[in-house]
Amino acid sequence: MYTIIRNTAILLAMVSLVGLAGQPVLGQTKKQQKPQQVEAKKSSKTGFFIGGGAAYSRFDSDYKNNSGSGTEDEWDIGYKGFLGYQFNKYIAVEGHYAKLGKLDIQLGNGDTFVVHDTKYTANGTPAVSGDGSSIGHSGLISLPVNKTFSPYLRLGVHLWDYELVTPTYTRDFSGKNLTYGLGSQFNLGESLALRAEFEGYNFGNSDVFSLTSSVVLKF
Repeated sequence: MYTIIRNTAILLAMVSLVGLAGQPVLGQTKKQQKPQQVEAKKSSKTGFFIGGGAAYSRFDSDYKNNSGSGTEDEWDIGYKGFLGYQFNKYIAVEGHYAKLGKLDIQLGNGDTFVVHDTKYTANGTPAVSGDGSSIGHSGLISLPVNKTFSPYLRLGVHLWDYELVTPTYTRDFSGKNLTYGLGSQFNLGESLALRAEFEGYNFGNSDVFSLTSSVVLKF
């Protein structure tokens, strides 16, 4: 009888040890869950985003007033829209369309001026304007400081169009050149952010510099 009880106790002890071996220890459970949490955190850094905002732009044009008293207003307000994809917290790609405002030139009768290497003579006292737009794509490299603040650099290529309008004719200029920028993104949560950025657009013989404020929606 004693032998039966002893063998039964041994058997139950062995079964209990096997059962415990099959159960994860509490510390191991946390370790197993931790990579999943890290993975979820990483996944929140990726995905599509869309945004837009206002731009205060300056046309650093190649306008030259050869004679007369012509004046030039290089500053105007435009807008920008963009769509992109964030690969991780450091790298993103983005496409944009920007309407960069107008360059206004006031001329006197008989004034001569040069724009894009072409010389013109004013008849009467015309107002001449140049209207610039850009469509292109660029890469963004971010250097996050913390969860909220992330400065970044931008470099890309854009197709630009510049329309020169006078009282007697309209002339279009276009080309493909570099675009670049330096900015900061302020994350307000998982799906919303604000941007402040200095951008440069090369328009062949001219440049447009823009201070842009934008809202970003992340998906």
